[in-house]
Amino acid sequence: MPLNDKDARAVDWIMSQQSGAGGDSSATAGVGVDPSLGARIEQVESIFRLLDLLPAEQPPADLVRRTMARVLGASAAKTQPDLSSDAEAASA
Repeated sequence: MPLNDKDARAVDWIMSQQSGAGGDSSATAGVGVDPSLGARIEQVESIFRLLDLLPAEQPPADLVRRTMARVLGASAAKTQPDLSSDAEAASA
């Protein structure tokens, strides 16, 4: 489910506070930014607190290898000439 504009702004504000771009990351500090965001910021913070309670799964050991293989495969596909249109033109 996509976020609406105000929810997205609340998430952006919290993330900027957590990254050190701002000071106090409490919802009351967010009210100074936009009074209508206060309740949304509180809701987003409560969701983030719930997410913090979930166990963190370790990424697969071969994640980097698989990612690089996919990136290299995608870049190789882009550099390969598309001969299908040439073959169609030759047979026409």
